[in-house]
Amino acid sequence: CGGLCPGLNDVVRAIFMEMHYRYSVKEMLGIKYGYSGLVPRIGVPPVIITPEIVENIHRNGGSFLGSSRGPQKADEMVDFLERKRINLLFTIGGDGTQKGALDIADEIERRKLKIGIIGIPKTIDNDIGFVERSFGFQTAVSIAEEVLSAGHEEARGAFNGVAVVKLMGRDSGFISAMAAVANGDANFVLVPEVPFDIDGEKGFLKALEKRLIDRRHALVVVAEGAGKDIMIQENAAKRVDASGNVKIG
Repeated sequence: CGGLCPGLNDVVRAIFMEMHYRYSVKEMLGIKYGYSGLVPRIGVPPVIITPEIVENIHRNGGSFLGSSRGPQKADEMVDFLERKRINLLFTIGGDGTQKGALDIADEIERRKLKIGIIGIPKTIDNDIGFVERSFGFQTAVSIAEEVLSAGHEEARGAFNGVAVVKLMGRDSGFISAMAAVANGDANFVLVPEVPFDIDGEKGFLKALEKRLIDRRHALVVVAEGAGKDIMIQENAAKRVDASGNVKIG
């Protein structure tokens, strides 16, 4: 569920190979388009996964099962699991996905069913405690570094040129920080973990002005959640996206 992330097909393939060959599981279903696929009225039937289907999916980007955002009703999803006699559900996703998995688990417990839930965290931001590197992070840093190189050339090509590159990272700046280190040309890196001022003698704009006076160009890397304490409005708690994340700005 949620946004696409490099390595999704690798994870699906690894789960199937392990369950099929090591644990001799007879049948595995692939749920299409996230939690939407667990609600029959939406009309997205599951697919039976076979060795032939997953043989080369790790060579392709995206997810061959698709994805979706937004919650579904736990009772409907558990009804589906019961009807299909599914006794183990793997959920691959971020905060919203795992909260949904918890709702499903609570409903399963309420009905006293023997269905297990295994949550596999998916975050391109690498923001999982005690995990050195989440899947997709290395690819994100590699691609981001190329974008920073292009941004640097754009900035250098103009008098007082400023290139601002916004990268993913709602609550963490790992992609921005690592891409900036790998690139070596970034002059400013703004991340959610470090608060900063926009104006004033010690503000960002003053530092940017000094950089332009000295070198006539600047490359600014911004994680999407940087400065959110400045951007979030008083009513932001009521403004959320389909995954339940607070909208910034």
